[in-house]
Amino acid sequence: MSEGPALAAVPVGRTVVRFRFPDVAPRLSDWWLVISAGEADVCDEDPGYDVAVTVTSDVRAESGGGLAR
Repeated sequence: MSEGPALAAVPVGRTVVRFRFPDVAPRLSDWWLVISAGEADVCDEDPGYDVAVTVTSDVRAESGGGLAR
C-alpha cells in the first residue's frame, strides 16, 4: 500500500483503531485496523495491541445502507 495523505496523518509507530458494530452478531461486531510502518491491516480478532481510538457505529451508517438492505 502506498503512503497517502491518510496514512501520513497517523502518528509514528503502531496505531490501532477498533471498530465496534453493536447491531450485528457478537462474533462479527468488533474489527481492528492496525496501522504501522505505512501499512494497514484489518483484523477480525483482537490483535492484542493497545487501542488508540474506538469507533462505534451501526453497519448501515458505515456502509451507506447498501449492505444492510
